[in-house]
Amino acid sequence: GVLVSDMGGGGVGGRTPGRKRSQSWRRPLGGSSDSESSDWRESSGGGDGGGGGERLMPTFKIRQCAMQCAQAVIQCGDKNAIFGYWQSFIPNRTPAANEPRNLLHAVLQDPSPRGRTAAIGVLTELLGGSRQFLAAASEGGSRMAFTSHASLLGAMLRNIHLTLAEFIELESVPKVLTQGLKCLALLVSNTPYRRLSPGYVPRIVKLITPLLDAKDYDVRVAVLTCAGVLLEASLLPDEAQQWIFPPALAAPTTATPVAAAV
Repeated sequence: GVLVSDMGGGGVGGRTPGRKRSQSWRRPLGGSSDSESSDWRESSGGGDGGGGGERLMPTFKIRQCAMQCAQAVIQCGDKNAIFGYWQSFIPNRTPAANEPRNLLHAVLQDPSPRGRTAAIGVLTELLGGSRQFLAAASEGGSRMAFTSHASLLGAMLRNIHLTLAEFIELESVPKVLTQGLKCLALLVSNTPYRRLSPGYVPRIVKLITPLLDAKDYDVRVAVLTCAGVLLEASLLPDEAQQWIFPPALAAPTTATPVAAAV
């Protein structure tokens, strides 16, 4: 499937993440149980040759500040110019193990909730006002010897959908999850689903529906917002119809349309 096909049951306030979030990062993290104070130790030997000391660097603050800086640049920069740097943030293929980390990796793997929130903020800022830029995206059917711009955009959109699907499945912090759902709603509003492979919409619906029962009010509101955007977006007609009118309700009936809808 295009997205994660089976989402873990439940949600925030009752949802158990499908698997633990990886604690790996570019530098080894410290063993603190508090994810917000995950540090790495480096020797700080002085010029006199005494190298026994260690100092702690709060790497989560470095990552958070880096994300905030990137978000500020995107906010203040020219949108058309920023579009040219999308591939610096979002991969258009599966990265190799030895390649530098990217924004989507930070969204999924940063052990700090503040770090994940900051990464989601950068992704949200990138997606803002991108509808015209992404309108050319497409998937499948290309037999050209080179990768077209449309295919690159389609691959990036696919990776963003995959990342947000996994993020929403795993995230257990309500405030962070709420930001992820808002980012998903923005992604949905800017994605030309008619030009992509089928299957995105049903899997998004399957992903967010269990969260309607979340205990956190903001999470439920974000889910409803995302559902509203799904209905407004340019969806494939059959996918939208199957969501609004499940097969059990789609059988012929003599009731009026209004009554049938109710």
